[in-house]
Amino acid sequence: MRQTVNLALLLTALLAFALGVRAFAAGGDSTAGGSTSAAGTTPTKITVGVLNVSDAAPLFLAIADGTFARHGLSVETTPAPGAAQATSGLVSGDMQFAFGSYVPFILAAQRGVQLRIAAPADDVNDAFSRVVVAKDSPLRTVADLKGKRIAVSALINFGTLGIQESLKAAGVDPKSVTFVTFPFPNMMSALEHGQVDAAWLVEPFLTQARDSGNTRDLFDPFGGTMQGVPAAGFMMTAAYAKANPDVVSRFKRAMAEASRRAAADPATVRRIIPTFTKIPESMAAKIGLPAYTAVLDPAKLQHLADLMASDGLLASRFDVSVFFGD
Repeated sequence: MRQTVNLALLLTALLAFALGVRAFAAGGDSTAGGSTSAAGTTPTKITVGVLNVSDAAPLFLAIADGTFARHGLSVETTPAPGAAQATSGLVSGDMQFAFGSYVPFILAAQRGVQLRIAAPADDVNDAFSRVVVAKDSPLRTVADLKGKRIAVSALINFGTLGIQESLKAAGVDPKSVTFVTFPFPNMMSALEHGQVDAAWLVEPFLTQARDSGNTRDLFDPFGGTMQGVPAAGFMMTAAYAKANPDVVSRFKRAMAEASRRAAADPATVRRIIPTFTKIPESMAAKIGLPAYTAVLDPAKLQHLADLMASDGLLASRFDVSVFFGD
């Protein structure tokens, strides 16, 4: 796998920035957490960093239907489009909780950021993502990707991990392919103009590609060894968790309620998605939805971390039990 970015330098820079603002973090400061502990009193204000994608729908459900309010929480969301923003926002105290894929959070934790899991968001399923090729592409199987170029949204993320696992299962050395970064909205054009041979798409871009009639699904990168692993969740710092146990408990309970509702009521999820994303109602009605969950299996999260280590994304094995500690 040829990369134009030095992985070690990239991660070191990201974490150096995040850890550099640790001195300003509200480790024992509960100004954002407040002191209220029961609904009916002044709501505790919290800020949640979030990427406005359908995976985060339970959070917005809980805001819209009053679930957070019933738990005495007033939630403000702020953009956290990547691991750097989410991690630095948490350790600086600008955010009390942040949503994101577990992959970059595991990377950050191994490099010294003291993170804890506040609540799960979703697990991998077979409805949300595919690696696609142009309709007239000669590529027919995963094995055909040897020596090819694959469009991904980032060089280190859930998608690249799933693709590498699929390549290995097909007997292809992941180092034989080239990952090329493109924003999801630009991947169709990259395929059409021959800049890449395949592209990793998630919703709603997957449904848009299928509707265009110009692409063909090649494979699901989250089958095989990646099947059912935890995908994303809400994180907090260990310092915040220790200083604000009541706020954390209320956030956990509110998110569990919202996640259970999202899993049981996809129609409601499809109605709320257009309110916090750029996905129109007509598209939200037919996209594949994530596997929302209120339960996080530590063994499955450890499996994810072990896959990251085996694929060279981690310097050594990482014990995820630290995410569940005090």
